[in-house]
Amino acid sequence: MKDFVRVGAMQGRLVVLPLYADEREIADLVFGSRAEHWSQVVRELERGGLPKRSELFGGLRYVPKVLQFFDLREGVKGTILCANDEEDGPENWNPV
Repeated sequence: MKDFVRVGAMQGRLVVLPLYADEREIADLVFGSRAEHWSQVVRELERGGLPKRSELFGGLRYVPKVLQFFDLREGVKGTILCANDEEDGPENWNPV
């Protein structure tokens, strides 16, 4: 199995990144052909809440949190990072 996670579709194509991505990969995802612009805005985005680079993971950023940051920044609601697997009660397969 590959060490990549599917993160969504962009302009009709599937976007695939590792769970933790480097600056180049994130810049490509955010800016596409204008990826060089990333270095000009990244510090301002961090001040606005962009997840910091993880020292534990070699300076990489956690992709699901990066995506959530941009979704919230652009007003997209309902981003889910992980499912809630708590029990919600017994199953009722015989509705009344």
